[in-house]
Amino acid sequence: MISLPVVPETCKGCGKCCLTVGKPPYSKKELSVMPRELREEVEMYRQYRGAGMICAWLTGKMECLHYEHRPKVCRDFERGSNACVECIFSFGE
Repeated sequence: MISLPVVPETCKGCGKCCLTVGKPPYSKKELSVMPRELREEVEMYRQYRGAGMICAWLTGKMECLHYEHRPKVCRDFERGSNACVECIFSFGE
């Protein structure tokens, strides 16, 4: 029997949606308003990390290192959405 994945009550400590991003996926507009030092970090990751890798900003506690500056695609990733459930199912609970 296949059991359906359990959607967590909060995203805190989950991070499953970050497991295949590789680098924070910022738009040019988002980059233009972010602090310079973070922008430089993102540019470095874009050069050396590819898609299909764990996001460079995901900590060992499964939290975003720069949560307040996370890109729109991350802010729009709704807990319990099809994409969320697919991630949980793919990477286990």
